[in-house]
Amino acid sequence: YQQSMEIHEELGNKSGIAKTLRQLGNIHQNQGNYEEAFKLYQQSLEIAKELGGKKGIADTLRQLGNIHQNQGNYEEAFKLYQQSLEIAKELGGKKGIADTLRQLGNIHQNQGNYEEAFKLYQQSLEIDEALGKNLGEAHFNYAVILDELGRTEEAEENYKKFIELNPNHYKVHYNFAVLLEKLGRIEEAIEYYHKALKITFDSEEIKSVSIRFFEVGSFLVKQGRWYEGLNLLEESLSVFRQGDDIKAHADTIYQIARTHHLMGNLDKARIHYRDALRLYDHISSQDGIAACKVGIGRLMLQMGFTDEALNELTKAGQIYHELNNEKRIVEIEEIIHLVNEIKEKQII
Repeated sequence: YQQSMEIHEELGNKSGIAKTLRQLGNIHQNQGNYEEAFKLYQQSLEIAKELGGKKGIADTLRQLGNIHQNQGNYEEAFKLYQQSLEIAKELGGKKGIADTLRQLGNIHQNQGNYEEAFKLYQQSLEIDEALGKNLGEAHFNYAVILDELGRTEEAEENYKKFIELNPNHYKVHYNFAVLLEKLGRIEEAIEYYHKALKITFDSEEIKSVSIRFFEVGSFLVKQGRWYEGLNLLEESLSVFRQGDDIKAHADTIYQIARTHHLMGNLDKARIHYRDALRLYDHISSQDGIAACKVGIGRLMLQMGFTDEALNELTKAGQIYHELNNEKRIVEIEEIIHLVNEIKEKQII
C-alpha cells in the first residue's frame, strides 16, 4: 500500500490516494491502532469531499463510525453511520446500505435495543439475500438478535444457515452451542462446543469453551450423570492446566474431587481434594480452602477416621465463621455433631 501511495502521489491521482489511505486506515483499525486509523480515514475523507466522490465519502464515514463504535462512542458512531446511509441510499448502493444498516443494528444491540436491532438486521439480510453477498455475517447477526429476543427456533435456523455458508467460524459454533444448552439439548451443545474447539487456536476462545465444559459438566454431575460430567470436567481441566487462571484450575479439580466422591472413588477424591486445596491455598481463596476441608472431612468420616474428619471440619468451620457464612456454619456444625456421636459410640 505504501508503494501504491507513492505511485499515486507521483501521478497526482487523488482518487487513488484517498482509496489507499482508506485501505491503510483499515489495516491500522484491524490492529487496534485506532488513533492512526482515524487520521488516515480523515485524510481520505477530505480528499473524497474535495473530489466529490460520494461513494468514497460514504465508505469512509462508515469506517470512521466503526472506530467510534469500537471505542464505545455510540452517539458519534450513530451520526456517522446515518450520514453514510443517506449517501448510500442517494447512490443506490445496496451493499453500502446493507453494511451500514448492519452497523446501526450492532449499536442498537450493544445498547440493549433488541427490537430496533432486529428491524435493522432484517432489512440488511433482505438486501444481502437479494445481492447474494455477506450472507454468512447477515445470518449470524440475525441469529444472535433472534436469540436475544427469545425466538429460539428462528435463531437456530439462522445459525444453521451461517454454518452451511461458513463451517469454520468459531463464534457461530460457540453461540449455537450456548443456545442448545439453554434449550436443554445438552448432547447437541457438547457436539458444537467440540466443533468450536477444533476451529480455534485463540487461547481466550479455548478458555470460553472450557468454562462451558466446566458448567455443563457440573450440571450433569448434579443430575446424576456422573461419567458424562466427569469427562467434560476432565476436558476443562486439560485447558486450565495450561493457562494462568489458578482459580478456574482449582475449581475444576475441586468439582472432579466431588464427582469421584459421589462415585465412591474415595482415593481419587482425596487426591483431587488435596490438589485443589494446594491451589486455593496458593491464591488465598478462603472459600475454596474451606470447601476442600469439608470434602476431606466428609471423606475421612466415610473411611472411619473420625479424628482426622473432626480436625478438617473444625478448621473449615473456623474459616466460615470468619467469612460470616451462616449456611455453611450450620452445615458444618451438623456434621461435627454427627462425628462426635460416632466417637461416643466407639468409646462405648
